[in-house]
Amino acid sequence: MATSRFERRPGLTLAAVAFFLLLLLALLAEGVVRLVGGYDPFEMNFYAKHSEKSTGTYETPYGLVRINQHGFPDEEFDLADPRPRVGYFGDSVTFGLGAGHGHRISDHLRAASPRFQHLTFAKVGGGLQVTEMAQALELTERFEVNRYVYLMNLNDLLPSYMQPSAREETPLLRRFLYGRVFQFVDQLRMYSHLYNFVRTRVRNAITQRGFSHQGFEAYELWPAKYAGLIDEVTGRINDLHGQLDAHGVTFCVAILPYEMQISREAEQYYAGLGFRWEDDFVDRATQRMILERLDADISVIDTYSAFVREGSHARSRDANHLGEFFIGRAGGAVDWDHPNRAGHRAIAEFLIERDFCGLRTGNI
Repeated sequence: MATSRFERRPGLTLAAVAFFLLLLLALLAEGVVRLVGGYDPFEMNFYAKHSEKSTGTYETPYGLVRINQHGFPDEEFDLADPRPRVGYFGDSVTFGLGAGHGHRISDHLRAASPRFQHLTFAKVGGGLQVTEMAQALELTERFEVNRYVYLMNLNDLLPSYMQPSAREETPLLRRFLYGRVFQFVDQLRMYSHLYNFVRTRVRNAITQRGFSHQGFEAYELWPAKYAGLIDEVTGRINDLHGQLDAHGVTFCVAILPYEMQISREAEQYYAGLGFRWEDDFVDRATQRMILERLDADISVIDTYSAFVREGSHARSRDANHLGEFFIGRAGGAVDWDHPNRAGHRAIAEFLIERDFCGLRTGNI
């Protein structure tokens, strides 16, 4: 007597049925989120990373992203241009997340400083690791860079996780977030509203528990507790400065603030969501510790003063509103470190006014 497929392979059949039901539920949930989730389909690409190999121009919710033939987020480099060259490096702020091409700090400085050719070497995330220090030296020779501007985001305060000896101490959360399996699955954020909905809420929950999107603790919010780490990172910056100086390259550092530092409204908003930080963080304790530890001959500036004027600290912070200069929750996630177009412009105008790195006059 013939037996059914279920009788021959009951385990496999049940697994197939369970998979089908889960897929059906996922599709149903996807439809519900699309209908009532409040997501703009275009907004899903807010934090999307464009491959360094994907040369071209991309439209994002905040503006255009351009990747040139060298894999950097900028216009094509004119290597025949005889002008001295200034290179910009940093993380997603330098990349332009939240502002878009033409509206970034480097774009404003390009327009204000035509005596230089301006090259943006930003990459999204990472911090100033050993590999990035080596890349800066390689770019110096490859593109004959005369001076560098490092736009230092406070979340660049990270341990040397790129070194083999440090990998065993890397937090489990980071190893998971940067593991191949998660990176493969994470591509769904480009297509699925449901995945993006869940991912954003998990990311916000992780941030509320004191972790960055990179999987490390948010060390920058606790400068006194992690003073040793600040020593380590500023030591790396000083080392890079020494190596660049040996090549005759000027090195300048612009430290970027967080939104709760420049706005009382933002401070109260994030505190109301349950986020915590050391009492002195809002008063720039992290920036002060960085400034104290950097070599005296590094040209360094704290761009906090682009938003909070000297002599009117309280009044300036009261006048700055949540989301006025930073993207806030524009991409669905809690985000206090990415300036929007107005923020990029304010920082750039402040740097131009101070003739930072000699970009306006050519002096240093």
